[in-house]
Amino acid sequence: MPLASMRSVPSRYRMTRAAVLFCAGLFVGCAPGGVPSPPKVVDASAEAATLIVTSSSSSASGPTVPSRTTGLAELRRDGRMANLQECILRHWVHSHEEDAQDVRVYRPAGYNFPPSRGRVGFEFRDGGELVYFGIARADGPEASSGQWTVERTDRVRIEVDNERIQPFILEIISCDDEMLKVRR
Repeated sequence: MPLASMRSVPSRYRMTRAAVLFCAGLFVGCAPGGVPSPPKVVDASAEAATLIVTSSSSSASGPTVPSRTTGLAELRRDGRMANLQECILRHWVHSHEEDAQDVRVYRPAGYNFPPSRGRVGFEFRDGGELVYFGIARADGPEASSGQWTVERTDRVRIEVDNERIQPFILEIISCDDEMLKVRR
């Protein structure tokens, strides 16, 4: 709006230059559709001189673990999973849009998910420690602690410290830095 015509606008509707820049910064920081962009995670070992960029809006979804190069953990011909225990060590979130008939797909927490009314997930930590992210009553995340153990080369037993969630088994089809596939 030209300055001359802006003088005719009542002062309560005028935006200061700082307010305009602030609003523009919010717009740029959002993904298409006005949804806040997820945090960007940088592998510190590969990018030692680069700063890790995170978003303050992501604290509700739980901590994210920087991506690491673990290689592919996939079911081999002999029925064994290679590198499964290392590959699952991160925060995985269910990407139900990518599910197939008998396969559930999980992505790392920093993935650019489309809007959803809630997503379940797991954060696998060293030593068998687990954080299970369920969907709370208001569609937000509800974190519960738990434990995980590798039962076979392609099966992980999950026990959540929540009486509403019974222990269950994840049958892993494949795992890499971008995706975890689990048989339903």
